[in-house]
Amino acid sequence: MPAGVARAGIIVLHEVWGLSAPVADLVVRLADCGYITAAPHLYHRIKDPVVTDGKFARARRYHNTLTTAGLTCDIESAQAWIRAQGAQKVAIIGFSMGGTLAL
Repeated sequence: MPAGVARAGIIVLHEVWGLSAPVADLVVRLADCGYITAAPHLYHRIKDPVVTDGKFARARRYHNTLTTAGLTCDIESAQAWIRAQGAQKVAIIGFSMGGTLAL
């Protein structure tokens, strides 16, 4: 949450590695710039994995558990939460896998 009046909202979708520290840091930086920001952990249905060793095969196992219904629910829930906080406009950005989902 921003310290003052929000400019708008932003949904941030993580890459295949999970909700990593750099993505979490970006959420804080966007909030510091005045945006209500939400970054759903898209793998939350199978625990809370974050792949930090760069092993794509391991990350791919988590990626393969994603479903259209689950992703839609996560993104729509993030949008609903941002709107409930008062944002009139909501943008979506993502990185790698998250970028594809944002499109």
